[in-house]
Amino acid sequence: MVRFRKKSGYTLIELIVVISIIGMLMAIAIPSFHNYERNSSVRSSAKALRSLFWDAQSISLAPKKVEVTSYSVDIRKDWGNGDTIEIKDSQGESISGINLEKNIRIENVLLDNNVQNETLIISFLTGNKEGGSMDFDPPGRVLIITIGSSLSNLKYDIILNSITNNISMRKL
Repeated sequence: MVRFRKKSGYTLIELIVVISIIGMLMAIAIPSFHNYERNSSVRSSAKALRSLFWDAQSISLAPKKVEVTSYSVDIRKDWGNGDTIEIKDSQGESISGINLEKNIRIENVLLDNNVQNETLIISFLTGNKEGGSMDFDPPGRVLIITIGSSLSNLKYDIILNSITNNISMRKL
């Protein structure tokens, strides 16, 4: 009488099936993660830019120096390589700033009269009845700054409205 011993363990087929299932899950998860990562960087850069304008406006409402009459943010169209955007006072001293990532860029700067500009200075004026009000150079009432990435199709508009003295952001 021949007795067969029962062997414990996994067969080669079972291992191949498990590895192929893990491979399929990874093939689905990795592109989704990269897309999430790209969109997250665009979103965080747009929030940082909006926050920078809010900071400039709040600083202008309560200036630290009596002689300072305005704070400005200088926007240039040739952004996109990790440039630093700074708030400067009327003496040209840097107060705060942000550093955009390499793949984030300003795609459009648009005033409400449809004029695109290479350089735009946004001033937040102090010492008047409407402390912290916005002033655009060249003059305009609504300014829309579109921020996006070459790696992601996600875009945001940062909207500065000098009439309502409001700064907002919207997803495109």
